[in-house]
Amino acid sequence: MGPPNQRWKRAATICALSLLAPIVLYVSMSIDGAWPVIFVALVPWLLLVLTTQRMAPMIGYLALFPGFYAMHREVGNVFAAYPALCLVPFVPAIVGGGYALRVLAKRTALPLTLMVGLLWSAGELVRNTQIVPGWHRLATALHAQLWALQVCDLFGMAALSFAIACSSGAVAALILRRYWPDSRPRHASARSELLAVTAVWIVVASYGAYRLHEGKRTIIQGPRVMVVQSDDFNDREVFPTQSSGIRGLFATTSSALRSAAPSERPALIAWPESVLDGTISPEFTEVPATDAMAQRLLRAEQISHDSATDRSRIALAQTQGRAQRQAVTSMVRSFGVPLIVGGGASTVRRGQWQRMNSAFLIEPGQDVPTARHDKMTLFFGYEWLPWSESSVGALRAAHQWLLRAHNAQPQWPPWIAAGDSPTLFSVEGARFAVPICFETEWPDFAFYPSISGENKPDFWLQIANDWWGNHSDDVLRSVRFNIFRAVEARVTVARSGNGGFTGFVAPTGEVYGVVGGPRMARMPGVGRPELPWIARYKALNEELQERLSTQAQRANNTVATQQQIDSLSEQLRSLRRQIRQLLLRSRTTGASIEHVRIDRRRSPYARMKGASDTVLQAGFWLALLAAWRLERRSRSKPSDSKDSRQTDDPQGV
Repeated sequence: MGPPNQRWKRAATICALSLLAPIVLYVSMSIDGAWPVIFVALVPWLLLVLTTQRMAPMIGYLALFPGFYAMHREVGNVFAAYPALCLVPFVPAIVGGGYALRVLAKRTALPLTLMVGLLWSAGELVRNTQIVPGWHRLATALHAQLWALQVCDLFGMAALSFAIACSSGAVAALILRRYWPDSRPRHASARSELLAVTAVWIVVASYGAYRLHEGKRTIIQGPRVMVVQSDDFNDREVFPTQSSGIRGLFATTSSALRSAAPSERPALIAWPESVLDGTISPEFTEVPATDAMAQRLLRAEQISHDSATDRSRIALAQTQGRAQRQAVTSMVRSFGVPLIVGGGASTVRRGQWQRMNSAFLIEPGQDVPTARHDKMTLFFGYEWLPWSESSVGALRAAHQWLLRAHNAQPQWPPWIAAGDSPTLFSVEGARFAVPICFETEWPDFAFYPSISGENKPDFWLQIANDWWGNHSDDVLRSVRFNIFRAVEARVTVARSGNGGFTGFVAPTGEVYGVVGGPRMARMPGVGRPELPWIARYKALNEELQERLSTQAQRANNTVATQQQIDSLSEQLRSLRRQIRQLLLRSRTTGASIEHVRIDRRRSPYARMKGASDTVLQAGFWLALLAAWRLERRSRSKPSDSKDSRQTDDPQGV
């Protein structure tokens, strides 16, 4: 047990490291000016895992989790189950990785630098599931360091996370040698640790310099593209007459086209995801409403269970879709430029009617869309619910529970189906794909045969609806994956968003043409300072309506009552003025017209379809297995001495 003063000292050290670990990690990944801190961001966690005598991996996990949760806080507001879902991939990745690192550090003399780099970068892949976005990956902290980003076209984001983790591993190794020499029976030499981390960064920097220099010859200018930013946050209860949706986008686009010189007119315009509130796909709008269509498409909504009523609802949706399609095609005719716009599609797939989240290409003079891409990677819990077709009773019951939770959120859309494969579009001889929102969170989008190999598009045109992020850091964490996708696939990503980020990312990772200027690409985000005032406005408005109702019912029109009503009305007018000022301060709308940059290089990572990620994940589980076997073998041997029992923790945790 040790003397009491040693126990207190050990407990104080654990508490200090536990508090420091999430703070350092969060700051380094959430404040752009603090990016150099990322090189030591894992040091507190490493010291915690390697020096704590019992339950070290679990303590390390509990220490880091607040930092991870803070990076997903807005997603948690959208879908409250996200914190619990994080447990599924995070526990094996963080606890298992900490266990493997602890055992291998105690049983081998391998350089801690390389062990940390491999286990951490592999653990990032293990926990980077399509349920929980990977905004916690170390590489994102260096999104603006072009010299470091280029290595991602070899082995993806994991290559940069590996190099960053190696830096923390080297620093931790030197600290352990100096202050905790008993933490490892055999420390690797300080020279080998420093040589390992130096070699890693020489490779990263040299390869980055070479690829950036090469890009000056291989990157050419492509067609001009206009990306339009909307910011439809206005609350209809506060501003019931506020223009929004396609009317606002039409005004912004028309103004930008009028301002552009003839030589600067775009060849293509992009509007954000889901700006169309009607279903404009002709395969839905031009067919008679049927019971089968109604049952399938109304399944996730309030179904009347009356065939005539359900068919009439479908018929009304068809009428609204035709009207909106006519409005949009008329706008495109006035632009004289093709438009990519996001909205819903309803179509028959595999013999069943299904809703899709889609991107439509509408060309001047055409009355219907000429091409469409259906979103393949859906937002779990918001757009997609599992087990809808399961034959297992328990899973069907779980789906129904999720469905009830889904229907309890009136602002959520009906559930939709996933598309099968990306569509390749074309403009002025340049080919482009249209990932929708979360489809760029993971590298898989570039691996589909329809847009890989010889079919590699010249650029990507991403459309997104960022309203869920409330102008917070979460939106920028999501957007920054475009930087890595651009380097990994060597394509320009042109992005049009609502309430978030709109701009361009070059094949080298350079961000340019940002609507709203550089501040829109920097963390911390601008936030939504008007939200508390909107809540206050709604509470006062509810109180006013109650007083008006009471006055009408009781014919209570005393001077005092009228004064109270007048006072509330004046407070509401004052609040509305304050909210408008705050909205104007944080909202960003506009358009940007830039050449997309076409890179003829094909990256090794895209050619291998991310095989290095699979290898690295396999290596993680092999390392965990090797650590477990080493620990079992150690337990089977009798201890040589009391010192040996104290040094080698028999629990391994």
